[in-house]
Amino acid sequence: MFFIVHFAAAQKGYLFVKKNGRKVATYTEGQSFKIKTQRSGVIQGYISLLKNDSVFINGQRFHSKEISQVILRERKRFVVEADAKLLGLIGAGVGLSTFGMTLNGRENFPTAFRNSAIIGFSPLILSAIRKKLSFKRRSYIMGKKFKIDILDLYF
Repeated sequence: MFFIVHFAAAQKGYLFVKKNGRKVATYTEGQSFKIKTQRSGVIQGYISLLKNDSVFINGQRFHSKEISQVILRERKRFVVEADAKLLGLIGAGVGLSTFGMTLNGRENFPTAFRNSAIIGFSPLILSAIRKKLSFKRRSYIMGKKFKIDILDLYF
């Protein structure tokens, strides 16, 4: 018996987001993609086909001129990520620290409690602020600076 092995490769289309003529992002078929269009609002899904200046997301066709924004990441809310155990441990540490400062006699209770709370809870607050403040680009807004080019390699 003879076995014949054939190799076949499918050609993919490419979607380029360009800023002033320079490529800043590349998407191919099968990648997750989130856009805002003029007629349908926000669409999220996988690129199923790139053909004839059109993007097919989950089987729905959008012309490249209809896309008004390519969304990279959503705006994050101010959230302190801590579970009950961590908050309990920090609270116990604040209590012990306050007790130690007041027992020492150098601080009165309100000042000792304030200083202990600042020392204990400030890392949580600072990490939440750091996550909220992001100077990374959240989206590409099509128009003056950005545009979409589609390269389809179908024959």
